[in-house]
Amino acid sequence: FHGDAYEFVRNNDFAANNFYNNATLQNLGANGKAQVAPLHYNNFGWTLGGPLFIPKIYNKDKNKTFFFFSEEFRRVVTYAAGTATLPLSGWLSGNFATPVCTSYTGSTCNNTTTSVTNIDPVAREYIKDIYSKLPLSATSNTLVSQFRNVYNFEQELYKIDHVFSPKLSVSARFLRDQIPTTEPQGLFTGLPLPGVAITNTNSPGHQWTFKGTSSFTPTLLNEVGYNYSYGAIISNPTGSINSSISSDIKTTLPFPVTLGQISGLSFTGGTGVSGYGPYRDYNRDHNVFDNLNKIWHEHSFKFGFAYNNYQKTENAAGGNQGSFAFTAAASGSTTAYAQAFANFL
Repeated sequence: FHGDAYEFVRNNDFAANNFYNNATLQNLGANGKAQVAPLHYNNFGWTLGGPLFIPKIYNKDKNKTFFFFSEEFRRVVTYAAGTATLPLSGWLSGNFATPVCTSYTGSTCNNTTTSVTNIDPVAREYIKDIYSKLPLSATSNTLVSQFRNVYNFEQELYKIDHVFSPKLSVSARFLRDQIPTTEPQGLFTGLPLPGVAITNTNSPGHQWTFKGTSSFTPTLLNEVGYNYSYGAIISNPTGSINSSISSDIKTTLPFPVTLGQISGLSFTGGTGVSGYGPYRDYNRDHNVFDNLNKIWHEHSFKFGFAYNNYQKTENAAGGNQGSFAFTAAASGSTTAYAQAFANFL
């Protein structure tokens, strides 16, 4: 029997910082110096292989049937910074430092004010379920956040080989893996709003392989086999973009929403609200192959064929929930974002 165990580790506790972080004083610690970005990376596993036998009954010479097993794990935690442009805390109650337009005729402003009192009911719902839960500032529109990404990987492999004779052997292999992850900024989204576009994703897969090798003559070898593989990406929004979490938000749309998301928001000059999912991507592949090798004098000839039957099913995980866009131009000392958010209210 043969086997091994291993682990590969990376950690911010024994990693050097990079030149850019030191030069620009990124991620300052209590001592006023740039700190290494948090990192936890562990890759570990083990393998074991040898003959399958029953003493004095089966495979007594330990040269017929063999097994191999391996298991691998990865645990990775990384952090990424994201910068968002958000409303000032006073904007949520309709209070602006400079005048905003509250009435238009076409593109002409009819009335300006620093206090919006008739806030739309749907805007109030977004304020309650989304904006009131964000760490807004009274003086700055900029929010820099650290997002914790989690990546876990597990894989198992089982393999059996059997030798019938020096001319014929067969093998069977099964591979299973899964990759559960957490995307704090959302799968395929990258939204820099804490707690909004979070997705929990898994990428499970498995594979069966059966193969036979036959030596018809010392110069003629044939290999035939069948392989089946399955892989998927299964992702669900778990942040406040999920309509079951932000249950107060009720928007009337001209079509049914099937994704379980609230409608998105976009603003001129500011960070909007968006998400992705639920996402379902399934892939199945059947493969039959045969390879024939012939040695003739100084020449080697190879012939073969492969047949694949591949099926993919995937849903559209964005757009169905609808979105609202609020556009505006800067006017005097009022920024385009302030006016766009006033339009939202």
